[in-house]
Amino acid sequence: MLKDLEQAIILDPTHTSALNNLGFHYLNIEKEYDKAVYYLTEIINLKYDANAYYNRAKAFQFLKKYSEAISDINLIIKNEGEDKQLIQMRGHLHFMNGDIKSFDRDIEKSEGL
Repeated sequence: MLKDLEQAIILDPTHTSALNNLGFHYLNIEKEYDKAVYYLTEIINLKYDANAYYNRAKAFQFLKKYSEAISDINLIIKNEGEDKQLIQMRGHLHFMNGDIKSFDRDIEKSEGL
């Protein structure tokens, strides 16, 4: 399967479905987060894709790149609107990044959604 997806990207570097499947695979199955970030970023460079930003934020979280993950979640919130799950995720990213004040603010905010 991976070879087929990689071949699809060689033939068409803008094949967002193949890029998405590779990003998802490396994030959730292989746990190769740098590769997941690479493929998800390729999608993001082609177009706005909330799922790609969300999955890239998760990969950044596993890589302990919390500021980058927060930026991706902020972009989704800006484009899609406030969502309880996204606000909570951002709050937990703030916590892992050592920003307790922002963590508290986001958790309180999520309770009102």
